[in-house]
Amino acid sequence: MRSPIRTAWKCDYPVKSFYGCSGYGTSRRCSLFHWYDPEPPTRYSDVIRKLLKTNEGIRNENMELKKKRQELLDEALVQRKVTMEHSSAALELPRDVWLVIAIKVASNSIENL
Repeated sequence: MRSPIRTAWKCDYPVKSFYGCSGYGTSRRCSLFHWYDPEPPTRYSDVIRKLLKTNEGIRNENMELKKKRQELLDEALVQRKVTMEHSSAALELPRDVWLVIAIKVASNSIENL
């Protein structure tokens, strides 16, 4: 059986192909390993390493931004609930207070005639 050609994505061997048995990288153990590609130029490896690190940094920053966004959404929801509760509480005035408000509004309306 021919072993598949795989690609390494680790920082130590970026984008380097190798032969490995079909169980390579799984729980099945295999001792077959042989580099397929010749050694790439140092500059090539350095650029790939930097790109991989940059990509990792961007992924981490994205996760932090998502976390911060969720915190802000949660905080906005809490503020909205508080505002709604205050609004509801303001409308739940005792009957005599509503009566005074109604009389005041009515007297102002009569004075303006």
